[in-house]
Amino acid sequence: MKKKVFGILTLMLLLVTLVSCFDNNHPCGGVITDELYLNGNVAIHTDLEGVYMTLNNVSTSAVSVTWQNETDKEILFGEGYSVEMLSSNGEWVSTLKGEIAFDAIALVLPSNGKLDKGYSLSPFDLSRVGNYRLRSEFYVDGEKYSTWVEFSVTMEIAEQVNRIPDSDLSEFAKFLDREGFVKGMSQGQLLDLAQKYSEGLDPSIVPVFCHYDGEFGGGCMANGELFGYENDYYAKDGKVRYSNSFYAAVEIESLVLPYGIKYGDVIGDVLEKLAIDRDIYKNTAAFEGTKLELYNDGTTSLTLVNKFLTDAPVDYVYDIELIYTDKTDTFTRTVTLSFSDSKKDLARIEIITVDEYEK
Repeated sequence: MKKKVFGILTLMLLLVTLVSCFDNNHPCGGVITDELYLNGNVAIHTDLEGVYMTLNNVSTSAVSVTWQNETDKEILFGEGYSVEMLSSNGEWVSTLKGEIAFDAIALVLPSNGKLDKGYSLSPFDLSRVGNYRLRSEFYVDGEKYSTWVEFSVTMEIAEQVNRIPDSDLSEFAKFLDREGFVKGMSQGQLLDLAQKYSEGLDPSIVPVFCHYDGEFGGGCMANGELFGYENDYYAKDGKVRYSNSFYAAVEIESLVLPYGIKYGDVIGDVLEKLAIDRDIYKNTAAFEGTKLELYNDGTTSLTLVNKFLTDAPVDYVYDIELIYTDKTDTFTRTVTLSFSDSKKDLARIEIITVDEYEK
């Protein structure tokens, strides 16, 4: 039965054998961060004696655990997990905010093996005071079991998940408004800004391509080495979409960036100005894929993208991106700041506005 089940899983999943370490000692405790908001429970919870997770670290964005296999058999588990809250009637209820998909990867933990693993809390709602658990399933001899770690939210943290103050973001939004990156921005306004920013620096900013299709749409674009822009208008089936984008791969002194960030800052500079601990940046468990959300109030957000964590081939030019977004029902404005880890002269800014409404 064991060979049959494992054979089926082998066809469906990519099996990854993990390096084991032979240490049968139970942990005596865990390191808990964000102590004001979260408390951890280091007790062992499992359906099968000898196979369990222990809590190493819990923050508002991630949980770090250690998988332990003290049996004489190998175990199989995947990337899937759930975060549940203990309800008033004693039942564990899912806290998932929407949909979530997991990579089809199976992990094999050998007999007497141990593995540290991190799980993101971003897809789950931990905004209420209460007891929570992170649960994951595993297989032994074709039989399914569960193990989990428990922790508690001891005060309301809905407003505490934002790692940075929003004051600079508010000022940055006002700056973008003053510059003209606003709802209803016209092609002429975009070209005027492009000429203003590129004056004396890049003569290739003049339009290199324009297209028009009567009442259905049109636009112009320019792709310079240091500057570029694109305007696009589209109208069809009663819907209208205006988009404007501008990029610069050279410092523009009149562009004011939030939190004192400067063109050409390297990763260390950016993290320091955002008051982000370098250890958090290195902790893959804190990221959802490649993204670490620094601020989000529903309309304005700031996200750090760590390109080092991508599964794709290393073909990216910039190592990190800082993405600012503010939006309404019909208007979205996005600013992407790109930086290198080592070259101070390698940076880029891109500003995009999208205005959509029904005609």
